[in-house]
Amino acid sequence: SVEKKDTKLPVAVAPDKMKWSGNVSIGFTGRQGNTSRVATASNIKIKGSNAFWVINGFLQNRYAEQEVKDKKVRTDNEIRGGGRISRKADEKISYFVEAEAERDEKEKLQLRSIYNVGFGINWIKRKDFDYETRFGTEIGRAHV
Repeated sequence: SVEKKDTKLPVAVAPDKMKWSGNVSIGFTGRQGNTSRVATASNIKIKGSNAFWVINGFLQNRYAEQEVKDKKVRTDNEIRGGGRISRKADEKISYFVEAEAERDEKEKLQLRSIYNVGFGINWIKRKDFDYETRFGTEIGRAHV
């Protein structure tokens, strides 16, 4: 007899079944010579998923100073953060909501916020490789 594989998603998944992963990176660069520059960067990413939901979040920052004519000048001072929540409709189709915020002193930007909603088509999903195309509509606002 041939066993039929059930491809439907489960009706309910307990919240404790979320699988979480994350990544933290910190960087520091410096150079000395005709022009001295010191820069730092950090990045935090988290991801949680279960049979229905995928939750992604991030927080990044960059800061740099450079000597120009014996004066220290701030060349970078930016912080960004955001997240996306997506839910599977079936094995190939999902829908999502995204939000992102940014503050950038160099661009004289107090706050830029971007919101996006849409759906995704998962073309290839393997353990080591995932290819999804997302379509959506976006609205953004900047406060300078």
